[in-house]
Amino acid sequence: MSGTYKTTKSIVAFIDVLGSSEAIMKDADKSLQMMHDAYSEAIDLYQSLFDEGKRIKPCAKIFSDNIVVSVSREGESGHGAFCAIAMISAIIQVQFLKHGFLTRGGIASGSFFVDDMMVWGTALVKSHNLENNLAIYPRIIVDPELIGDVLDVMKELAEE
Repeated sequence: MSGTYKTTKSIVAFIDVLGSSEAIMKDADKSLQMMHDAYSEAIDLYQSLFDEGKRIKPCAKIFSDNIVVSVSREGESGHGAFCAIAMISAIIQVQFLKHGFLTRGGIASGSFFVDDMMVWGTALVKSHNLENNLAIYPRIIVDPELIGDVLDVMKELAEE
């Protein structure tokens, strides 16, 4: 089955759950339960923080101990998309920490494609590179190209 697939301009977070490979090898079912619970709790908490009509809904894909969360910038303000990704990433960090796991990640902007089968694009590559090459310690690195979005969010929060 062939189709025409295109990327959209998106903001993407690539998050790695540290130490999960060892947990999987030690007890695959227990670590699966923990991973599922932590992620479900993060989604529930994110949804509870915003009114249904105002909430930007990130798309998430999980494979093994990696989480990819994205928001298309099409139809969203740049800083609104960034704020949604930053918020869900922070909530994921906290929920996994509650279960005894640290996370490391990167957030970047660029082209991105996601469907039921795959994730693809420059934003994915850039966010993975931030996680893998720069984060080093448990934290989430924001691509310097997004500094304008960070400043917009801070300015908006200061005005409230």
